[in-house]
Amino acid sequence: MKKTLSIVAGLLLTMSVFAQAPEKMSYQAVIRNTSNNLVTTTVGMKISILQATATGTAVYVETQNPTPNTNGLVSIEIGGGSVVSGTMAGINWENGPYFIKTETDIDNNTSYDVTSTSQLLSTPYALLLNLRELQLLLALPITLAKPLTVVLFFTYTKVAMV
Repeated sequence: MKKTLSIVAGLLLTMSVFAQAPEKMSYQAVIRNTSNNLVTTTVGMKISILQATATGTAVYVETQNPTPNTNGLVSIEIGGGSVVSGTMAGINWENGPYFIKTETDIDNNTSYDVTSTSQLLSTPYALLLNLRELQLLLALPITLAKPLTVVLFFTYTKVAMV
């Protein structure tokens, strides 16, 4: 009985850890000016998550002011900026496809010079399980009035053995 209780407690603990995944996505870009030179001073960025098409409705918009490194690389976390509209938690990932639109202000004067849009592929939403699949996976008798979606985020890191 203790073993069964421990297994169930472990499964529930694991589920609660997945449920608390941060609502952020990593994003990197190399910033260059119109002369194709690397930009290493603070830039303004406006990031939008668009639904359905590359010109679709913005379901989330934020701004950030990152400083590129000496190689012109900016690394930001979408979901960690100043929110203009929407919430990351409010995005229903099942109603995709979704696109990320980035607008970059190289002079940091609130005039966005460079715009780029690309479709989000499977990585941010790595795995979607509806309640029935989750119930089969865990073999638990779960009953809800409407379907529940669980979104799992995965990060792969290669570790060299020494």
